[in-house]
Amino acid sequence: AYPSTLRIDGITGDYGPGFLAHAINTGTYVARHPEFGWVAFGGDLSVEGDVIRIRPLDSGRSRVYLAPLGLWLTLDAGRFESVEIRGGEVRVRLDPADAHTPVGLLRVEEPGRVTGGGTFAPVESLDMEREAYVVPLGQEMTEVVLHPIG
Repeated sequence: AYPSTLRIDGITGDYGPGFLAHAINTGTYVARHPEFGWVAFGGDLSVEGDVIRIRPLDSGRSRVYLAPLGLWLTLDAGRFESVEIRGGEVRVRLDPADAHTPVGLLRVEEPGRVTGGGTFAPVESLDMEREAYVVPLGQEMTEVVLHPIG
């Protein structure tokens, strides 16, 4: 398949089902395996003491699922620089603003609610727009701290 044609290649599925599946499912998925410990698919993961740091490296850098917390973080605008789990809180770091992205739009969902866990929300008060938190981005990396509530 040639990128200039954007037609479906009948052999590989490029630019059709293959690209659609990639676009819909791209993300960074984090789990804690009983034998292998902390693992990440679509990103780098490091563990230092009780801090688990994830750097999304997928093509979109806009979706992170933290399976041990049942937490699904998505961005309608902006890109993740990293996500850290520190004890009971989650620290989300976003890339700096650019000409087309002055704010980040962060969705915090819990489709895999964990027994004994709480609902996560930002510590600081952020405006909401279409059920997403509006995060003002600056010239440097921006951090949003999420705590479980309730």
